Amino acid sequence: MSGHLVLGGGGHSHALLLRMWAMQPKNRPKGLITLVNRQITTLYSGMVPGLVAGFYRRQEIEINLWRLADQAGVAFVIAEITGLDPAKQQLLLAGRPPINYERLSLNLGCITREPAENLGLAIKPLEPALSALNQSETDPCNAPIQIVGSGLAAIELALALRHRWPKRTVQLQSKSGRIPLELQQAVAAAGVSMLQTVEPAAFEENPASLRVHCTGSQAPSLLAASGLPVDARGRVRTAATLQVLGFPKIFACGDCAVIDDDPRPASGVWAVRAAAPLACNLEASCNQKPLKPWHPQRRALQLMGGFDIEGKPTAWALWGSLCLGPHPWLWHWKQWIDRRFMKLFQLQSMASDISSTDSSMLCRGCAAKVSAATLKAGLDGAGLDRLGTAPEDAAVVPSSDGAQDKPLLQSVDGFPALISDPWLNGRLTALHACSDLWACGSNVNSAQAVITLPLAPPVLQQQLLAQTLAGIRSVLDPQQAALIGGHTLEARESSPAPCCLGIQVVLSVQGSPQSRIWPKQGIQIDDQLLLSR
Repeated sequence: MSGHLVLGGGGHSHALLLRMWAMQPKNRPKGLITLVNRQITTLYSGMVPGLVAGFYRRQEIEINLWRLADQAGVAFVIAEITGLDPAKQQLLLAGRPPINYERLSLNLGCITREPAENLGLAIKPLEPALSALNQSETDPCNAPIQIVGSGLAAIELALALRHRWPKRTVQLQSKSGRIPLELQQAVAAAGVSMLQTVEPAAFEENPASLRVHCTGSQAPSLLAASGLPVDARGRVRTAATLQVLGFPKIFACGDCAVIDDDPRPASGVWAVRAAAPLACNLEASCNQKPLKPWHPQRRALQLMGGFDIEGKPTAWALWGSLCLGPHPWLWHWKQWIDRRFMKLFQLQSMASDISSTDSSMLCRGCAAKVSAATLKAGLDGAGLDRLGTAPEDAAVVPSSDGAQDKPLLQSVDGFPALISDPWLNGRLTALHACSDLWACGSNVNSAQAVITLPLAPPVLQQQLLAQTLAGIRSVLDPQQAALIGGHTLEARESSPAPCCLGIQVVLSVQGSPQSRIWPKQGIQIDDQLLLSR
């Protein structure tokens, strides 16, 4: 099979999926595979409370998706997913064209259910919540912190903030009877004030206070808006094979999905364990083979970390209604499990399983040039040594009659794919080419492109070409510059994995200076140097 498999979201299931393919490349489905996520890294949720408490550094709990994708031979697109069009088989993205897919796997995680009064901070998505907590570091010490929620996540966050800010008032507001008595006593003993109500109380207006909602989770609203079948919490309903009901080429797992006949609560435990059956069924689906149902265990052991009144780490073990702890040994056990999980993504352990014909790394992008000595020798041999004596960013195009009101400047630039995102690669190439004219004080009026596509099925070549051209236009259109033509070529050698790394773009740009041409030569003392990025 040689279609396009798109992985929407960089949750725990997809991170482990990439690791499996990096370790065993032969199990990776054939064709182009693209991961789409809004950030390069994803956070391991099991260690987030420790990060909030200051026990871990952020880099200790980050999974580098870009490196995982690179090791797995998977393209990586950094973009916000805004929607899904199952009829057109498109994943909609913010600020750029949609991505077409033949098969789609969704692992988008969850968000916190919004409170009725829509006041305060939602703990999920995690990145903006953590940023807001960091900004609160400078708040006055008497500013209260209020956590709203009755689940383990709310308790764990309250204990973490108590440890982080020992001089500030930390309150846990929960519904009466929802938190077991032994956990209530532990929270109170750690110095967290308990506020139990029938319904969440109205938020007191206090600009210096911070209210964090841990009030349960729901799937991103874009899933329900797309027309996929969802449950009351917006989670995509799937069969035991992880295929979305009624959409056999769309898979979903983790906190954004639920097996219709075997539902489980949203939890990182099941997201982690879904990775293996997801890998098996994606490979089977791409190879037109029967899929296998997955029946997750009904219960999972939960380890909840916290801190005692002296600030020492401790933990509880929960199995259904059974609660064991707190005890420091449970904390050490939890820490061992968490660190072992993160070690799975240390790339050094994967290197021995990835074959390479050359240990050296060839440069891509604008560094993919011949050496200066080779260039000079080639120019000399062709009788063009004058081109190497006084190089400029752009050249003046000679006119037929020798007279021009405004000189026309032209430059050409290009390089092999720098990254595996064809849209962004086209954009970077266009910015690089246009900068040659900008450096001469010239506007860009028009451009022509030569694009070499990798050996791939026509439908994939069409998608890669469309994305690359859209990336080029994202630079030209704001300048009111036109892409007036170009040429396409097809590579004559096997494509790398992912095949979009086989794209090469060359762009010729033309324009006229606004006043005079700015040459490279002639810099003098007291001239001003303008630096931009």
